[in-house]
Amino acid sequence: MWWAYFDVTSLLAERALSALRGEHRSRLARDAYSYPHLPMIIGIILASLGLKKVLGYVGGDDGHTLADPIYGVPAVALCGGVALYLLGHVAFRYRTTKAVHLQRPVVAVLLLALIPVAGFLPSLLTLAIVTTSMIAVIVYETLRFAEFREQVRNDPAHEG
Repeated sequence: MWWAYFDVTSLLAERALSALRGEHRSRLARDAYSYPHLPMIIGIILASLGLKKVLGYVGGDDGHTLADPIYGVPAVALCGGVALYLLGHVAFRYRTTKAVHLQRPVVAVLLLALIPVAGFLPSLLTLAIVTTSMIAVIVYETLRFAEFREQVRNDPAHEG
């Protein structure tokens, strides 16, 4: 989740803000760093809650094992939290750069579809699917947009 935000998008947002002045800059800062960030933060918190539940199965202190499914609130928290983060991230990127790529919304929808299925899968498998989904989208973007990433990350005009 960290990589999804800080690899390129945060740099693009910073540059979009730097290019503006006055009221336009204030409006972009207000819109981009408040509204879309709220679902991102809530998504991180929910994903942490779901992850805590799955990792709690490792010790088996509550009678559960990693072979047991997660369902209800923990499943919604784990899968829905990551999906909410991705959708908030899409909104943030759109507000700062007017760009939308479909891979993140698609992964978010797939993770939402995983919620009812999680009740039938071992919790470790559910966690693996969520993790693999995030890794897959990051690897796809890293490879698909490699040249653009390199330009954004190595732009000497914007070195701090």
